[in-house]
Amino acid sequence: MRRTALLLSAVVTFTLAFPGTANAGGWWSSIGRVGGHIGIGETLKVRSEVMFRTIEVAERARTTAFYVYLVKGIDKKRLRWAMSRPQPRRWWTPPEWSIPIGNVELSRWDSNMAVATANLQVPEVTAGQYNLMLCDAGCRTPLADVIPQRVRVSPEPLAAETARKLDRVSMDSDLAIRRLRHDVREANRQLVDVAAATIESTRAIEQLQKEPSAPEPVPSPTPWWAFAGWFLAGVAVAFSATRARRKHSSLPEELPIERVPDDARELVAGR
Repeated sequence: MRRTALLLSAVVTFTLAFPGTANAGGWWSSIGRVGGHIGIGETLKVRSEVMFRTIEVAERARTTAFYVYLVKGIDKKRLRWAMSRPQPRRWWTPPEWSIPIGNVELSRWDSNMAVATANLQVPEVTAGQYNLMLCDAGCRTPLADVIPQRVRVSPEPLAAETARKLDRVSMDSDLAIRRLRHDVREANRQLVDVAAATIESTRAIEQLQKEPSAPEPVPSPTPWWAFAGWFLAGVAVAFSATRARRKHSSLPEELPIERVPDDARELVAGR
């Protein structure tokens, strides 16, 4: 696990330290995957997607012949200036020395875009550093957004072929590193989002724990006038009971009723 982390850290550091040229401007195209090495006597075919500045320029290119050139003495300062601007005009200056080594075919047209197929054969030239360029006759005008590609001409075709294979492996590794860097950035972004969400959740829980719970409802005290009313009602009841008792005791006792005989016979019999 520790080795994996160290390797990932080293890869990211290397990628950040050596960014690709595509980040500088991005309007240009390179000459396919020809690599940085070619050998005298080799015959190669490379393809590249090119984009013309406007549709009108693309229409003129349909009737223009373009070629593959080996060139020397390009205006590097002007080239750096052009690569820092989007679709610059008149940025190309004819090189000090040039030699045609093949022709270019344009196909798969789509509006102002096309596929350029370069068929080239490396002639007998002095081994050394050159630039490959796709341009019109005399290399006065570049083809679309193609820029010169630096190559080393070798007298040994096999050595040049091997070097190109290594270049392709390096390019594939560079692409893998770029993808890895993108994945690492995406993972870091997701980790930041998760951390932010966790912090917010923790704060919300802490806030809920700090808030006091709602107190139990306390019954409101009985007002004084209620007690006074109850007292007066009790006094009134007691007074009424006492008065009724006194009234009952003051009534005269009921006298016995003497029965009077109705006639003389009852009177004689009673005697």
